[in-house]
Amino acid sequence: MDNNKYLNVNLSGAKITILYMIFGFLWILTTDSILLYFTNNPILITRFQTYKGIIFIILTGIILYLLLLYYLRMIEKGLNLLGEKKGELEFILSNIQGIVYRLKIEEGKIGLHWISEGVKEVLGYEKEEVSSFDWWVKNLECDKGMEQEFNELFEKGEVSSTFYLRRKDGRRCFFLNRARVVKSEDGKPLEIVGFMTDITDLKSMEDELRELTGRLSAILDASPAAIITLDTAGVVTSWNRAATRIFGWSREDVLGKLNPLIHDEREELRILGQRLLTGESISDMRLQVPRKDGTSVDISLSAAPIKGEDGKLRATMVTIIDITEHVKLEEQLRHAQKMEAIGQLAGGIAHEFNNLITAIMGYARLLDERLGEKEGLKNHLRVIIDSSKRASELTKGLLTFSRRQISAQRVLNLNDTVRNAVQMLTRLIGEDIEIRLNLTDEKLLVNADSTQIEQVLINFATNARDAMPGGGIVTIETKIAEMDEQFIRSHGYGRIGKYASIVFSDTGAGMDEHIRRRIFEPFFTTKEPGKGTGLGLALVYGIAKQHNGYIDVYSEPGKGSTFVFYLPLLEKAEEQEVKFEKVRAEGIKGEGVVLVAEDDLPVRRLIKKVLEDAGYSVIEAEDGEDAIKKFTEYSKDINFMILDVVMPKKSGRKVYEEIMKINPDVKAIFMSGYPRDIIHSKGVIDEEIKLIMKPFLPEELFEKIKELFSG
Repeated sequence: MDNNKYLNVNLSGAKITILYMIFGFLWILTTDSILLYFTNNPILITRFQTYKGIIFIILTGIILYLLLLYYLRMIEKGLNLLGEKKGELEFILSNIQGIVYRLKIEEGKIGLHWISEGVKEVLGYEKEEVSSFDWWVKNLECDKGMEQEFNELFEKGEVSSTFYLRRKDGRRCFFLNRARVVKSEDGKPLEIVGFMTDITDLKSMEDELRELTGRLSAILDASPAAIITLDTAGVVTSWNRAATRIFGWSREDVLGKLNPLIHDEREELRILGQRLLTGESISDMRLQVPRKDGTSVDISLSAAPIKGEDGKLRATMVTIIDITEHVKLEEQLRHAQKMEAIGQLAGGIAHEFNNLITAIMGYARLLDERLGEKEGLKNHLRVIIDSSKRASELTKGLLTFSRRQISAQRVLNLNDTVRNAVQMLTRLIGEDIEIRLNLTDEKLLVNADSTQIEQVLINFATNARDAMPGGGIVTIETKIAEMDEQFIRSHGYGRIGKYASIVFSDTGAGMDEHIRRRIFEPFFTTKEPGKGTGLGLALVYGIAKQHNGYIDVYSEPGKGSTFVFYLPLLEKAEEQEVKFEKVRAEGIKGEGVVLVAEDDLPVRRLIKKVLEDAGYSVIEAEDGEDAIKKFTEYSKDINFMILDVVMPKKSGRKVYEEIMKINPDVKAIFMSGYPRDIIHSKGVIDEEIKLIMKPFLPEELFEKIKELFSG
């Protein structure tokens, strides 16, 4: 019965009581007045009052009976209704997915008062098996402990907690418990009501989700690519370790803030930011973006939108790869390809130069021998010869740049080579430039051509002299440098290992980045016309490559320049001593017939003239087939041959092989103005074969003839 019904019943009872009292008073007063009006007989009055009282009692009993009957029926109806509600409640509690319970608190002790039928479905136990509060205390596994749980419950009045409980079949289940304390009006705890829900599956899903999230986080952090997530406002919501490594900002620096990469004054980055915020897909976009320290990094950026079920943009996933090293390698590859192409061109040009210089030097020497005491003309010829030698050195520089010049490498101590070269450099750069030498105490054994190393230092010194017209300081030091993976990544070149290095520094004008990038290109020079060939540092570059080494330069305008020349360090080797023996060609009075096969007419005529002056008879051949034809015709008369390596129709090697079939005892000298790698490709690789490189002087040819027959 609700409160309104209870209130209505009380009001009805009060009305009946008041009406009955009014009726009683009226009954007593009116009946007595009426009786006294008709009679004064005391006996009759007494008898009438007796009957009146009996009637009143009878009426009172009837009314009381009716009231009691009414209220008893109302109570019965309320009890029936209460029973129905209780049944409904018990039915609901018994069929709810979980366990409902009531704990009674009496005299400070807690006991299980009631538990729902759900206990069987959830735990597999009958109600009677778990009706003891001690059973629950014994089987519950709670992180905080039961005592602390109850203390917290009584303190707060209600709690939510989790615990483990084993089912009857032994399976361990995870429960969420919500409990509340019911108190009396004076605040005394009367009972505890609660509800337990089996969340084992939810717990498993939560654990799986946590594990999956952990794996995903580990994958993202293990990724070498920066992976960044942005919301629709451009705020960073995820930032992996690679992003920190590449850009310098930590997670704490960027999470919940605008993406620092795209909020830049550059128009390119501003447009990129707009594209990302609109959810546009981007694939392999290359650009430079700022790092935390203000430097820039080359990146390849890809982006993909993350959309909800309604198709609206929720976030943008951005993947970024650091391609700084890749860009450097591409630049180096382009540079190497350009240098290789120029090297091939230089090698071909060198061959033509060598033929021309051979003829110029040879005829100039012949004229020199015939002029006698005509000193004025002889001086002119010496200028021609000296200029030809300088042209020959220029050609050798071209071949060295193209890595095709013959290199006489041996094991040497780099410190000794540098120390010996410094004496020459002092005379070269002048007295107004101070040379400071700082050589390591360690022995730097390398496999190198000492003459070429000296040439490297000469070129460095020449550039330093030109950069310091008013004088300055040159510092030359040697040390051991180690190239590891970090060095290679930061510099963009090298192989892992130890290197002996020459560090050549000057206090000159320095150079800007544009010049520094082109400094090793052949024919590139910043000097005035006629004051530089542009081959000096290109020659140094070629020498470095010939020695499997590296060359680098550091410079800024107004701060001088520093060149670092690296050579692979030999840890286990013995220094080789070289004895230099000056070869002097003596006059030769030749006898016999020589076959000279050379396609370049001036060179062929020169050799013929030199040999005929020495007493030989010469048979000329203008190409390979002509040489075989002439030898076949004069095979019995020919004593030896001079063959150009590269000729039309047949190479010198092919000519020699076919002639050997006719006369196996015939001897030959090969000559060439081509680089060694081209000579090898033509088949002249036998160490026993005599080879003379163009350009050469007549006495050098005679010396080679002496070697041919002395062997």
